[in-house]
Amino acid sequence: MDFGNKYYSRGYEREVTPDVSILDETPSAYTGRVISYPNKTVETRGFIGEKIVMQCNVFNMPRDARIIWRRESFQGGHIAEVINDGLMSRDMSRWKIGQGKQQDSVRLEILSLDETYEGLYTCECQYTGSVEPARIQRVLRVFGELNFFQTICSLANIKNADMSSYDTDANVNDNVVLQCAAEGIPTPYIYWQRTGGQSSIIRNYGTLKSGNEIRFDAVQADDAGEYVCFAENSMGQALWRVQLRVRHPPMVRIYPFEPSQLVNCNLRLVCTISANPPVLEPAVFWTSNRTGSITADTPRTRIQYLNAGLMRHSVLDLLPVTSADFGQMLTCSATNSLGESSSSVVIQREFSSISTKSLLSLVIT
Repeated sequence: MDFGNKYYSRGYEREVTPDVSILDETPSAYTGRVISYPNKTVETRGFIGEKIVMQCNVFNMPRDARIIWRRESFQGGHIAEVINDGLMSRDMSRWKIGQGKQQDSVRLEILSLDETYEGLYTCECQYTGSVEPARIQRVLRVFGELNFFQTICSLANIKNADMSSYDTDANVNDNVVLQCAAEGIPTPYIYWQRTGGQSSIIRNYGTLKSGNEIRFDAVQADDAGEYVCFAENSMGQALWRVQLRVRHPPMVRIYPFEPSQLVNCNLRLVCTISANPPVLEPAVFWTSNRTGSITADTPRTRIQYLNAGLMRHSVLDLLPVTSADFGQMLTCSATNSLGESSSSVVIQREFSSISTKSLLSLVIT
C-alpha cells in the first residue's frame, strides 16, 4: 500500500527514496560530448550558439514533491540561481521549461549557448520529510567552434600585402611569410602541413610545422605548392588551405642525361622545362654545336612541344642516328620574362651487346 513516499508491506513500514536522473537529449550521450569521469562527475560539452536540452527524471517521486533545476555559475563568484517554479521558467529569455517525456520529469532547454551558461546544473527532487533533497548534477562547458578569423599571406618586401591566403604569388628569392590565425575555446593547437607540390616536406621544418606561421627566407621554386593550416582543440578540427606560387626563370633538364645509341637506330631526347610564367613554344629551341639551330622540318629530325601546365616538354627525335652524330652536343634552351636557361648533352656511341667471339660461335655452329 502506498502512502506518499512510505510503503507498507506485511505490516512493515519502508521509506523509498526518490531516484533522480538526467537524460541528455541534445547533445546525446552518443555524440561523445557527454563525458563521465571516474569521480562520477558528468560533463556536457556544447558549442556556442547551439541548443542544449536536458530532461530531469524522478522515479519513486512522492506526491508532495517538486522538481527544481538550479545552476551555479563558474563566473562571477559562483552565483547560484533557481531556474524554474514547477513548469514555469524564472527567466524565459534564457531558459525554456517544459514537461518531460515521462510523468515525473521536467525538461530544461537552453535555446542558444554562450559562455554565460557555463556552470554546475543540479536537478533536485524536494519533498516533505527529507533532510536533503534527492539530486543529480551535470557540468556544462561551452566551447567556441574553431574559426579562422584572419589568415594573411604577405611578402616581406611589400608593405601592404593583400589579405589573401588562397593565391599568393612571389618572385624567387623573395622572403615570404604565411600566417594563419584561429580562435576557439579551448585555445586551438595550430600547425601546418604541405599537401601539394613536388614534396610533402616544408623546407627547414620537415613534414609538420607547429605554430601559426611559416617563414621562407629566399623562397625557391621547389617551395611552391599547397600548404594547409590545421587548428585543433578538444571539440574538433578546422583547416585553411593556402596556395603558394613562385615566379622563377626556366629550369631545364634533358633526359636521358647521357644519351647513347646504335648506328641507324632512332634516338629520343626529352627536354623538360619548369618555369613560372610557363615557357611558350616559340621560346624553346634546340641547337647543335656542329650544325647550329635544329628545326622540326629536316628529314632526320622531329620536334614535339607538350603542354603540362607550368611544366613543358620539348621532344627531339633523331631519325635515325648516324656515325656523324656521335660526339655532337645538343642543347635545349628556354626563355620566359624572368630569364633564360639551357641544358646540354653529348650523344655517345652504343655498341652491340653481341661480341665478336659470340658472332664467331654462331658462324661455327
